[in-house]
Amino acid sequence: MPMLNTEFTINLSEPIKPGKVTIGYFDGIHPSIVAVTRSDKIFVHNPHNRSFYDPNDLQQQQSKSNRDSTNDGIRLAQHSSATIAADLNFLNINQTITCLAAGSISSISLKDTLNDNDIAPHSGSVVITSNKETLINSAGSGRKISLKSKNLQQTNKNNDILIVGTKTSIHAYDILHNSDLYYKEIPDGANTLVIGEFGQILDGSKFALIGGNCAIHGYDREGQDAYWMVTGDNITAMALVDIDSDHQNELVVGSQDCEIQVFKKDAIICEMSETDCVTHLCSLGPTLFAYALSNGTVGVYQNKERVWRIKSKNQAMTLFGADINNNGQMELLTGWSNGKLDIRIAMTGEVLYRENYKCSVAGIMIADYNMDGKDELIVCTVAGDVYGYRMENQEESHQQINFNIEQDTIRDLMKRKQTLMQELRNYEENARIQNLADPLVMNKGKVLTEKGDHFGAIPASTKLRSSLILQSCNDSLPDFIELRLETTNNTRIRAAIIFAEGIFKHESIVIYPPESEVSNMIGVPLKPPKDVPVDMHVKALVGFRSSTHYHVFELSRRLPRFSMYSFIRRIYIGDEDSNNNNDDSKLTIPGTDQKTLDIGRSKIKRLENQIPADMKSLQKKNFIDGSQLGEFGDDSRLLEEDDENLKKYYDQINENEIINEVGYDDTNFDSMAINALNDETVDMMSMNQSTFNQSFTNNIEVRQPSSFVAIRMNEQIGNLIQWITGNFLVDLQSENNEEERRFEFISLRDQSGLIIELTRFNSQNQSSFSNDRDNRQQNDEDYNYFDTINPLSQTSDSPDLSSKSLITIYSESIEVAGNCVQSLGEHFKIVNLPCYRANFPDEINKLKQLVDRVEEIQSVRQHLVVEVADNANMIRAAVVQAEDARLTEQYQKMKQIYNDLGMMNKDIMREYQIRCQNHQDLVDSLKQINIIIQRASNLRIGSYKTAFINSCRESIKQKNFSQLFKIINED
Repeated sequence: MPMLNTEFTINLSEPIKPGKVTIGYFDGIHPSIVAVTRSDKIFVHNPHNRSFYDPNDLQQQQSKSNRDSTNDGIRLAQHSSATIAADLNFLNINQTITCLAAGSISSISLKDTLNDNDIAPHSGSVVITSNKETLINSAGSGRKISLKSKNLQQTNKNNDILIVGTKTSIHAYDILHNSDLYYKEIPDGANTLVIGEFGQILDGSKFALIGGNCAIHGYDREGQDAYWMVTGDNITAMALVDIDSDHQNELVVGSQDCEIQVFKKDAIICEMSETDCVTHLCSLGPTLFAYALSNGTVGVYQNKERVWRIKSKNQAMTLFGADINNNGQMELLTGWSNGKLDIRIAMTGEVLYRENYKCSVAGIMIADYNMDGKDELIVCTVAGDVYGYRMENQEESHQQINFNIEQDTIRDLMKRKQTLMQELRNYEENARIQNLADPLVMNKGKVLTEKGDHFGAIPASTKLRSSLILQSCNDSLPDFIELRLETTNNTRIRAAIIFAEGIFKHESIVIYPPESEVSNMIGVPLKPPKDVPVDMHVKALVGFRSSTHYHVFELSRRLPRFSMYSFIRRIYIGDEDSNNNNDDSKLTIPGTDQKTLDIGRSKIKRLENQIPADMKSLQKKNFIDGSQLGEFGDDSRLLEEDDENLKKYYDQINENEIINEVGYDDTNFDSMAINALNDETVDMMSMNQSTFNQSFTNNIEVRQPSSFVAIRMNEQIGNLIQWITGNFLVDLQSENNEEERRFEFISLRDQSGLIIELTRFNSQNQSSFSNDRDNRQQNDEDYNYFDTINPLSQTSDSPDLSSKSLITIYSESIEVAGNCVQSLGEHFKIVNLPCYRANFPDEINKLKQLVDRVEEIQSVRQHLVVEVADNANMIRAAVVQAEDARLTEQYQKMKQIYNDLGMMNKDIMREYQIRCQNHQDLVDSLKQINIIIQRASNLRIGSYKTAFINSCRESIKQKNFSQLFKIINED
C-alpha cells in the first residue's frame, strides 16, 4: 500500500461541519483553509501572514514567496495554539450556511475604487478582520469596509473568491480585499455549489453553479444570470466532469429522488437511477465520476455505466479524486463518518491505503500548504484537526504497489484453495455413498432417491426457472408482481436471496420458508416504487427435503420499466351456434349455458362470431373509444341492458366501453368487448373454464383518461409492439395490416389507466387534422402551437414531420406520459422529437393554483418585511429611552420600557416565525412549479426539450404566466 508520511498536524480548536471545508488561493499564491463551524461561522486559516503586505507590490510578493518556501514547512510543524489562533480570521453572516466553495471567476472588475470610506452597495455587507468577529448588516444599512490597500482597482483574475450559500441567498466575497462582490437572493435556496467551466457557456469562462430546490442557477462574474435549469427534485450534489471526452465539462447532478443526471449545456444526455439520495459527487478525470448515497453506498460511473460500488454501514462524508501515487491514474479518496479514510483505485475499487482518525472526516484536499514546492494531502476532521501528508514519488509507490500485489495474490490463492478443498471433500463423500450401491441411495444407478439426499446430490437435469406474475392480495385487482422460482423436478428450494436495487429496503431480501412449507416453488412479492428497469440477481439453495448440503443456483432476471402496469385483454362475446370451427376456444359464461365466450387476441381473427339475433338495432353512433376518426357501421348491434345473463356480471354498458367492429372484406362483424384482467402467464387461447370464471367475475373497465400527449413517428405497429413487449409484462403479436392499434393498461399502484394508441394516417386523416388546426389558429387568438415556431432547424436527427404514424399516450399523470415518451426515444434512438399535441388540464389547474399562491406569498412577504423594519425602529428607540431613564435614575420608567421591550421582542419573534413559514411555503410552491416544468419537458426529446425549458424560463422571468400555461398545455 502507498504509505502517506505525516508532514504536519494542526489543531485549529474550532469544530468543522462535514463537507463544508475547502482551500482557496485568495491572493493567487498562498493556500488558505476555509471552513464552517458548528455555529455557522466561517473561519479562514492563513498561516502565511499575507494580510500584512501590499498585494500590488509584485517584488514584495516574490520575496515573501521565496521566504515562505524555505521557512513555512518548519513553522507549520512548530505552531503553538496562540500562533494558530492569530492565523484565524472569522466571518459571521448570521444565517445557516448550507454550502461554500472557493475558486477563481475570471476578470471580476469592481466598478468603483474601494477605500476606507466606501459603503457596501447592498444590505448583505460582509466584513472580515484579523482575529475579530464581524457581522453582516442584515437590517438594511451598509457599513464601512476596512482595506489594507487603498489603491485597489480590480481583483486579479487568478485570485480565488469565496462563495457562501444559505437557504435563501448566496454571497460572493473577496477575502484578499475584504469586500463583497455580489449578493443574490435565491428563493430556491442553495444546497450545493461548484465553480468552474461548463461547456462553452460564457465563452469557457469559469462561473458559479448553484443547486437548490429543483433548480440550477448559474451566475457570472457580475452576479448576472448565466444559466438556469430544472430537475425532478431537490439537488443535493453537483460536479463538473468531461463525460463524453470532448474537452468540455458536463454538469453531473444528484438529487433527493435518487437520480443522477448529466447536463450538456441545456440538454440531459443521460440519466442514472440509484437506490437512495445522492449526497456527494466528484470528478475522477475524463468520463469517470464517483458518487455516494445516504445509505452508505460509494461507487464509480464511467460514462453512464457503473464500474463498481461498495456499501458500508457508515456514511461517506466527503469524496475527493487525486493521483496519490503519481502513476498517472486517479484514485478515489473517501472520508467516512466513523473516522476512516480509504484510498481506492478509481477503475477497480481496490483499496490501496487506509487511515483511521478519532472522529469523522470533514474534508479532503490537496495543496502545497507548507509552501515547500510539493503538494500535500490535507485531511480535516470535524474536531478541527488538520493532517498534512507527503505523497510518495512514482518509483517508491511502484515498489510498494508491486509488494502489495504479491501479498494480495497469495492471499486470494489461499482462499481459493480452501474453497476448492471443501468442494472436493463434498464430492468425495457423495461418491463414497454412491459406491455403497445401497438401494436406499441408488435406484439402479440412475436416479438418486430422497433417502440419501442429505449428502447433497441432486439429479443433473435439475434446472431453476423464473417467471414474473401479476398477483393480488385479496382476489381482486392485482397490486404487486410475484417473482416465482420453481425447479423442474421434485427437488426443494430451501432458501433464496434476491438482490435488486430500489425494490427492497436494504437492496436484498432473503426468503427462508418454514420446514413445513418447503416446496419446489418460492414466490417473492415485488413492488417497484418507480418506473425504472431493475436487474435482479437470484441465488437459490436447491436440494431434497432432508438435505443438509445444497446446490446454489444463480440466475438474473430483468424487471421491465413499466412492469407495474397490467395489460387489459379484450374478451369477445359470440353466439353459441356461430359458424366457428375452433370450438375449443369457446367458454361458457358463469351461471348459464346459453352464451359462450370467444377469446381472441385479434378482432380480425374473430370476424365470424355473431351476437345472438334477438339484439335490437341501434342508430349509428360516433366512435368514442378511440381517436374519433371513425363511426360504427349501419349494421352494428349492441347487447340490450336488460339482458339478465350479462347484467349479472356486467352491470352497465356505456357507449365509451364499446369497441367499434366494422366490416372487413365485406364481412359484417357485430360484437361487444368486455375488459378482463388475466394473468399474463396464462395462455389466453388455452384458458380453462375455472380460470375464466375468476377472470370474468373480476372484469374491470379502463376509462380513457382526459389527458394525453401525441407524438409523430414514422414507425410501424410491429416496432411499437416490440417496445411494449420490452417495457411491459406482456407478450403481443404483431399485426401490421391494422389501421390502428390500441393497448390498454392499468396501474397496480393506484388503478389509473394508461392507454397507448398507434394511428396510421392516410391522406384524408392528415388533411382533416391539418384543416382542424388551421381553423383553430384562425378562430382563436390565444391558440398556441409551440413546436411549429420552434427555431430548431430540420436535421437528420429530427423527426420526419411527414411521417404517417401518430402515437397517442393517454394518462392522467404527466410524469407517466413523459416517462413513456423518453422510453420511446431511447428504444428508437431518437435524438430530437417535438411534442405534436399535449393536453393535461389537471396539471394546468394545479400550476395556476401554485402561481396564485406564489403571488399571494410574495405579497405577504413584503408586508412582513415592512413590519419587521417598523418593529426594529421601535426597538432602537426604546433602547435609547431605557438608557436615558437609567442615566437620569428614573427606574420606574426604565422598568416599564424594558417590559415593553420584552413584549416587542415576543412580537418580533412571532413575526419571524410567520416569515419563516412564509418562506417555506414559497420554497414548496416554487419546487412544485419546477417539478411540473421538468415533467412537461419530458414530453419532448433533445433540443425541443431544451427550447421548451428556456421558453418557460422566459415566461416566468417576464411574469407572463398565461403564456406559460399555453406552452405547457400544447394543443
